[in-house]
Amino acid sequence: MKYGRSQGNSNAVEIRTGRLATSERPILEVVDRGPGIPAADSERIFEPFFTVGHGGTGLGLFIARELAQCNRAILRYEAREGGGSVFRVVFADPQRWEQQGLTL
Repeated sequence: MKYGRSQGNSNAVEIRTGRLATSERPILEVVDRGPGIPAADSERIFEPFFTVGHGGTGLGLFIARELAQCNRAILRYEAREGGGSVFRVVFADPQRWEQQGLTL
């Protein structure tokens, strides 16, 4: 919310859901039209203690990615075409529950 708003835009973020076309894995996207992340910084945003802002610890995205990985999910960032950011969580294969004989 803090970084997702562009000047004059009251919509800070969008939440999207769906499935990957290639694998049918469920996805959740958090999309904004904010200033985006400079390409030089985008390679480091998931590193612990990396921050360019003031008042943060640089641990938020690191912890988010670690939590995703602990749950067999993937957290990715990409620049949004036309400006802004896309953070995408790709969840574990839903078929794995059926393969293991488990139900939700």
